[in-house]
Amino acid sequence: MTRAILLAAVTTGAFCAIFAVMVDAATDALSIWQVAVAGLVSGFLGSLFASLVLRRRD
Repeated sequence: MTRAILLAAVTTGAFCAIFAVMVDAATDALSIWQVAVAGLVSGFLGSLFASLVLRRRD
């Protein structure tokens, strides 16, 4: 169980890190609210991505 939790956290973190690099490229043109929404989307999609990837492995 601990392994699955850590794997989900690492997968989500990796997805969010990649997403943050993409957002950083566009950050100069974004307001603080747009960056906040991008962070929300990143967390949501990262969690969804980790769930889908881990479900297929099991």
